[in-house]
Amino acid sequence: MKRLLRLGLSACVLAQAVLLAVPLSAQSVSIDNVSAFPRSSQPELRGRIQGVVFDSLVMKPLARATVMLMGTGRTTTSDDRGRFSFDTVAVGEQEIGFSAAALDSVGLGVLGAAVTVSAHQSARLTVATPSFRTLWRNRCNAQNMFGTDSTIVWGSVRDAATDSLLPGIAATFSWYDLRPKKTTGLLVDEIRYHAIADNSGNYYACGLPSEIVISVQALSSKAASGRIDYAIGLRRLYYADLLVSTDMIVSDTARLFTRQDSLDANRLRGRAGVRGVVVDEKGNPLANALVVVADLDSAVRTGADGAFRMSALPAGTQTLHVRRVGSAPITQLVQLRPDTYTDATVRMSDVPILAVVNVRSSRFKSRDRTEYETRRKFGFGYALDGVALLNRRDVYGALQYFPGMTVTPASFGVKAAMRAGGAAGGYCLPLTFLNGIQTEIEIASSMPIEEYRAIEVYNRAVQVPAEFYRFGACGAILFWTKDARW
Repeated sequence: MKRLLRLGLSACVLAQAVLLAVPLSAQSVSIDNVSAFPRSSQPELRGRIQGVVFDSLVMKPLARATVMLMGTGRTTTSDDRGRFSFDTVAVGEQEIGFSAAALDSVGLGVLGAAVTVSAHQSARLTVATPSFRTLWRNRCNAQNMFGTDSTIVWGSVRDAATDSLLPGIAATFSWYDLRPKKTTGLLVDEIRYHAIADNSGNYYACGLPSEIVISVQALSSKAASGRIDYAIGLRRLYYADLLVSTDMIVSDTARLFTRQDSLDANRLRGRAGVRGVVVDEKGNPLANALVVVADLDSAVRTGADGAFRMSALPAGTQTLHVRRVGSAPITQLVQLRPDTYTDATVRMSDVPILAVVNVRSSRFKSRDRTEYETRRKFGFGYALDGVALLNRRDVYGALQYFPGMTVTPASFGVKAAMRAGGAAGGYCLPLTFLNGIQTEIEIASSMPIEEYRAIEVYNRAVQVPAEFYRFGACGAILFWTKDARW
């Protein structure tokens, strides 16, 4: 007998079960013998359940999944081959559920199936996630299909104060796309798509790129969420619930006269807060870690106990960017509610950094070069170096390569502005560093292109490496010349 269940999931989530009854031993008790006992003295009949948890999205067994015998409080964990079992199970119809952190992160939650257990027999079944084809068939159509890549991004849009679902609000996706020019070089395009939340407040976006970082933000004329940056993994799914609030919208009546007025108008404030602790992989507190809320001017450093606290933040979905010298940068979503502190624990992993070696030898790398290569390894920001940099005729041409920037020639070097983040938009002035020392961009960009080893651009404040971050800055440009400690 086979029956499939939905355990509190959306209509697109199915489960599969395959049942096979196998006798456990020859020591079975006939029905006639059992019925000969008075009802009060009959032993309770038991059987066994054996099965495998299978992840159809990556086509392999799911190890270390939590498997539940529903209604009994009994749980077990699947082994490295996805196998699990329950002994001494009451006969009759039973329900098996399973969950895993990897499935929760893509919005699948608890899946399961029903199985009929017979006395002194083993019921075998395979419980599986829905296949990607099943999900695509149920949730992708002409209205929410934006490309040919096999990916699905989905979630809900809710009000941060009331938690009510909000139909009709757009989930806006954006990313940068590189395409060749007709002559030489590349053009950088910013691509934007909108998926509108349906009558149930859920949105679905199909066919988005799968190998690059994409930003998503819930946005309307009256409310917005913070911006989330993500990359789709092997399961080709990404799930994000977006909380919106009016705190993220800057009034159209704001009058902007000077740069300081502009900064004040773009400074988004609210009644939410976040507090927490930053720890290493062993749970030890990490001091002096920089905690930044994406697209806002809010940043703090952790104390000796690793704790941090920020208040007067806009309610809604926000992203914490945490950086610390010697640790791998990490991002973590937080759902902020008005008049409430949201607790967060951020766990960082170590990154091996070579110490500075004061030896003149090409066999040793300096700290500047080591940290530069580490940033490139993790894919933070944008960079030009080597032949790609030398192929630009000058610094002006090199800076034009980077997305989100406006570059103009100056009598001495160049001037540059970056596209500001947040709902207000506009442009702002980036910080400039020459060989690690803060300076004016006109000075840093005044040398011939042949004198530079590399140029790095971080066009959002949350991307700026911790050692170059300054409060209130919108981004940074790092120039490394042949005189740098390389």
